[in-house]
Amino acid sequence: MDKPNPMNPASSQPPLVSVVIPCYNQAQYLREAVESVAAQSYPQREIVIVNDGSPDDTRAVAQALIAEFPSLPIFLVEQANGGLSRARNAGIAQARGRYILPLDADDKIHPEMLAKCVDLLESRPDLAIAYTDYQHFGDVDFVQQTPEYDFTVLSTQKCLHTATALYRKAAWTATGGYKANMVWGMEDWEFWIHCGKLGYFGHRIPAVLFYYRAKLAGSMIQVQRAHFEELWARIVLNHPDLYPGEIQGWAGRVWARALAEMLAGGGRYLNYLARLDLVALIGDAECLSAQDDFAHVAALYQLWLQHNPQQELGYAIHFNHGVALAQAGDAAGAERSYLRALELKPDFAAAATNLGLMRARSAQARGGEGAPIPAQTFGVDWLAMDLPFSCELHAFFPRTETPAAGAKRVLLIFTEPPSRMASAAWVREHHHQFDLIVTYQRELADLPNVRLLEFGSCWCGYDDPPAAKDFSVSFILSTGCDDGLEGYALRRAIATGAETGGPPFKLWLSRKGIRLAPEDIPQIQERERLGQYLVQGLGDSKVPVYASMYNLAIENTDADYYFTEKLIDCFINFSVPLYYGTGKIAEIFDMDGVIPVRDIGQVNQALAGLDPADYWRRMPALLRNHAIARRYAKPVQKLQELLAAEFGPAGARP
Repeated sequence: MDKPNPMNPASSQPPLVSVVIPCYNQAQYLREAVESVAAQSYPQREIVIVNDGSPDDTRAVAQALIAEFPSLPIFLVEQANGGLSRARNAGIAQARGRYILPLDADDKIHPEMLAKCVDLLESRPDLAIAYTDYQHFGDVDFVQQTPEYDFTVLSTQKCLHTATALYRKAAWTATGGYKANMVWGMEDWEFWIHCGKLGYFGHRIPAVLFYYRAKLAGSMIQVQRAHFEELWARIVLNHPDLYPGEIQGWAGRVWARALAEMLAGGGRYLNYLARLDLVALIGDAECLSAQDDFAHVAALYQLWLQHNPQQELGYAIHFNHGVALAQAGDAAGAERSYLRALELKPDFAAAATNLGLMRARSAQARGGEGAPIPAQTFGVDWLAMDLPFSCELHAFFPRTETPAAGAKRVLLIFTEPPSRMASAAWVREHHHQFDLIVTYQRELADLPNVRLLEFGSCWCGYDDPPAAKDFSVSFILSTGCDDGLEGYALRRAIATGAETGGPPFKLWLSRKGIRLAPEDIPQIQERERLGQYLVQGLGDSKVPVYASMYNLAIENTDADYYFTEKLIDCFINFSVPLYYGTGKIAEIFDMDGVIPVRDIGQVNQALAGLDPADYWRRMPALLRNHAIARRYAKPVQKLQELLAAEFGPAGARP
């Protein structure tokens, strides 16, 4: 018969309180901490001991305590040494309680602490944290009276003093837990600030219910004091929305200096930097870049790549490493990094562009002839093309006063809605500044240097659409560049108000950024919990999105003749779009393959009427639209052909 898994909530009644005890080189004190929890008057509790790769006999002591207290659930979690934040997070991730009490292995709690703290939080659903006064013992002996809770004070002063307070596990889940980037400690202060920022507030119990072991030699407090400036800077960078810009600038400079010192310091600091997650890695690299410290940016990426050779997004880090090396003046190293990025992802356009640009410059420096010249772009980062003549491509507005010598100056106003582009009136006034203007705005067609080009574009599946379609609706939620346009408002309305009684509703979260009102997020989470939404993150490929028969394609705006990959991707992949955008597509596409919507009411009405028979009825129109869409699916190639036709091989009009 299989033994029950002690960490499986189904195998025992989940306790209300989980006491999480990380332990690193504190085995001699672990028994006292556990005995103080065993002596609690509050009965529903468990202990999670985390052996943080401790070289002492932590494991043996923990196993002995498990055997000694059979009626008290005690679990042992073991991991490689990762520091206090990671150890606490590992223990809390396994904890089953509604409430969490972090307890360091060398500290203790009063027999009534859990009972009094639970009573407070159970009676006050508006509170999330219960903390108490505490007694120092060991090398010093005095009572610390903690202040009443005030988040404004807490955000600038370490006034809670201790990590040992009872809090709702929901607060830990919402914040993501303790931050490993609090390298020298004070991770509890950062955590309390994050809780307060999200509305998880605390309350003081005016009683001595916690015992803190004070050590005069080798204590964490001494380390924290020595690195207070760096830790305070890290808190500011973790929560820039709480602090003014000048404080953020100071924090960036301090943290960049700390990163440079860690890279030079070796030992545990290199181990910490090598284990950064991707978001933290790129954030730290940007912090160094802001100080023009590109040599340390390159060193940081090099260290990380050495320790994470199999990371799925390694190609992107090799690319970033190449950029840093180029900025540091190491052209040969940059070329090697770009080549490695292309080995890992052969279609990585940015790496190919940078590599081509470096080689073209090298060839020009050597007097080489006939090498294609990468077009210089302003205001757009995805447009990469080589031309046989020098050319500047300006997206939306000009970015330089005068063009480079001999360069053609081209204004592109065909990739974004009008709110982010030059107005028609501005173009008419300034069109003479450009050799060519490329736009979809037909009201400008009378200008002598204007050429019309619908944008279209295609982000996935051009030559490899999904092999099979399922009866579902997919919707990519992206609101990261919200300019107050109606399309963004409709996307948010769909995210919180779509009626999903029809086909399965797949909500894909865009990595480009999502901005929602705080009250919207619980609605989406509740719909996911009830099974109304299948919420998934959007990876590098969008192909899985278009396995659905239907797709909500919501443009940013309904400006005339403005349509983008949101529509074209549907047609390329044989999905029927529930489409918000320009009505002018009726002049181009077969509208029997489109379901127009204008607001959330029409969206819900359309969702209610979907069925597989409707999809297959629209297939002839989908086939026609697929063939038409292929003409719009490669805008870079179309633009390159247009420029070549306009200027010829030498860059002069034929």
